[in-house]
Formats: sequence, C-alpha cells, structure tokens
Amino acid sequence: MMPAGAQEEGATTSVDPAAARPERQPLAGVAAAGAAAAGWGVAAVFVRLAHDGPLVLTEYRLALAALLLIGMLLVRHRHRGQSRRGQSRPGAQSGLRLADLRLVVLGGTLLAADMACFFSSIERTSIADASVISALQPALVMLVAGPLFKERVRAADVACTAVAIAGVSVVVVGGGLPTASGLAGDLLAVVSLLAWTAYFLVSKRARQDVGALEYTFGVTAVATVVVLPLLALSREPMVVTRADTWLWIALLAVVPGSAHLLINWAHRVVDVSVSSVVGSSNPLFAAAAAWLVLGQRLMVVQIVGGVVAIVAIGFVAGRRRLPSSGAALEPGLVEVIPSHGSRDARVSKTRIRWRDASVRRG
Repeated sequence: MMPAGAQEEGATTSVDPAAARPERQPLAGVAAAGAAAAGWGVAAVFVRLAHDGPLVLTEYRLALAALLLIGMLLVRHRHRGQSRRGQSRPGAQSGLRLADLRLVVLGGTLLAADMACFFSSIERTSIADASVISALQPALVMLVAGPLFKERVRAADVACTAVAIAGVSVVVVGGGLPTASGLAGDLLAVVSLLAWTAYFLVSKRARQDVGALEYTFGVTAVATVVVLPLLALSREPMVVTRADTWLWIALLAVVPGSAHLLINWAHRVVDVSVSSVVGSSNPLFAAAAAWLVLGQRLMVVQIVGGVVAIVAIGFVAGRRRLPSSGAALEPGLVEVIPSHGSRDARVSKTRIRWRDASVRRG
C-alpha cells in the first residue's frame, strides 16, 4: 500500500466504489417519501368530510398525534428496558441534546406556520392557486441542497423536476382555471411555501443527529403549542362542535401524522432534493382520493398531467447519487497495485479496477 498520489509505472489503481461510483437512492427511503405524499394527499378528503374549521382540525389533530407519538416512545423505551448493551444505531438516539432541541423548536414552529398559512390562504384564494404555489417547493429545495447538504444536482434532475411541477399543476387546475384570485390568499400561500421548504430543510439537518420518532414527536408537540393561540385569535370555536368530527380528527392524526414520521425517517437515507420531488406528488393522491371517495370528476388532461408527473418523479427518484467533488481521489481510498505487464513507460496504462463492496447505510 502506498500513499495516495504516489503511483508506480505500470500500476493498476483501485478506487473504492463507495466513494467514486454513484449509488441509487435507497428504495425503502423513496418508498417512505411516496407513502408520506399519499398520506398528505388523502388528508384533504378528511378535511372536506369534517364539519369544523381548519384551525380546530389542525389543533386537535396535532394534539392527538403528539399523544400517539409519545405513547410509541414509551412503548419502545419499555421494550429496550435497561439493557442497551452499549450499542446505538446512527440517527436513532433516545434523547434530545440541547443543541438538537433548537432544531426541534424551529421545525415545529415552521410546521405550524405552514399549516396555519395554507389553511388561511384557501379561505382567501382558490385551492388551485394555493396548491400550485405549494408545488414549487422542490425547486426551492434544489437551490440550497448543494450548499447545505453537499448534494450534486444534475441538469437532468432540474429538468425532470420542472416537468413534475408542470404535471402536478395540470392536475390541480386541469378541471378549470379559478375564476377569482385574492392577492392576500396568494401571499399567504407563498409564506406557507417558504415555511414548508424551511421545515423540510431543518428536518433533514436535524435527522443527522435526532431519531425520526423523537424528532417527529418534538415538532408535533411544538406545533400544537404554536397553533393554539392562532386558534384563539381566529373566529373559529375553540372546541369541536360535532361528535362525528372526532373520527376525521383521529384519521388526520394517524394518516398525515404517520406521513410526517415516514418523511422524517426518509430524510436520513434519501437526498432532500429527491424526497422533496417525491413528496410534491401529494396533489396527485388528493385528486385520486377525491375521485374515489367524493365522486369528483377527473378530466383527461388531469390524468395525462398526472402520468407525466409520475414518470418525471420516477426519473428523479431512481437517479444515482453523484459523489461529491474530489471524493473519487480522496486520500486513503486509492490503492496502487503493482502490475505484471510491460515496464515501458510509454505503453504502461493506469486502469481503475472496481472492487465489489456493499455499502450499508444507517
């Protein structure tokens, strides 16, 4: 073995493929992001079927989800008992450090801001306008994924993301353009977009050190506290007015709540530039659920737009990760193996030999 950079004549170079060869996004992580998008999509049907205001539904849904999550934490703690055996899985810490707590509080505040602004926006503008604006999230994520997380976004990724956003937009407005649009509602939708994008990025950062279950519980609890004064200042009643609304609150706590847990788990193993594109497909699931449950019609153009969006999302989700700049020649990963071939410097060749290696991810 020789230091990197020292190469004998006629040598064969071996580079660890974990650093030099692009790898696919983990299938389980992409599937989790897709399931999260489905959970967020069908939640729109639950909200439509409920008979109370959006902030009331949001507050009680968050509170119930927080109770369910803390129950899951207690059950897991009981099963682990006192025998940890000195082992700790990456990204699955059992507690929160003070530094991590700041990210949890920030994430919960951003999540509450996103929910409050989005629900307020659809009261002042069309759902179509608000949905199209929120579908722009992957574009914002791609702008900062490189500087923040060292992700290399290719031109093909940008093009496929643009096609996916266009396809989702066609699904949203394909049934007819909105007849009126309020500027205040559109501005609230933009604020919701920015809050959701920031929440996504903060969650990605937090998942480097905090377990998915702990983080999801933390942000849900914080969001519950933040939404409460907003509900008190609104004109909505502070309590649920109909008994049957509790069914939809329970479904909202379980289904979208599980979606947040899934996407937070996926943040550990999937590039944020990919998970944001997969997650932006939730209007496709919303349209399909509305067709199945509410009997809302789907126009041919909406179906075509949905197919185009799904294909584009599939290309982004199935792309290979690119190694960061300089990773292929990182010191310590280059092995020079003497060759038994010609010793003539003019005809000696340097070849890259790929060694089979399994890369395990936490």
